[in-house]
Amino acid sequence: MKCLIKILLAALTGSLVGGAVRQLFGSKRGGRDEGTELVIAASPVAIGAGVIAGLLIRSHRLIAAFLVAANIGANVDSEAMARIAERFRSGD
Repeated sequence: MKCLIKILLAALTGSLVGGAVRQLFGSKRGGRDEGTELVIAASPVAIGAGVIAGLLIRSHRLIAAFLVAANIGANVDSEAMARIAERFRSGD
């Protein structure tokens, strides 16, 4: 149980780092002038993938969970995820 909590925390941290990286580089790359506000949010998809990777890989579980969650957190399309969440909220 203690190992699972450590893996979950590593995946959560990786997802937060990935989301921050996506926002920092996405605003510079897109040329958008949205301001300097940085909102750090963890993606549930990235956390789940990080936990699964941490459970499947025998050696260096925490590093694997962090890296997988950070990679997915940095590359997830936030607009697509918002549309999916809206679809589930509306009950369709």
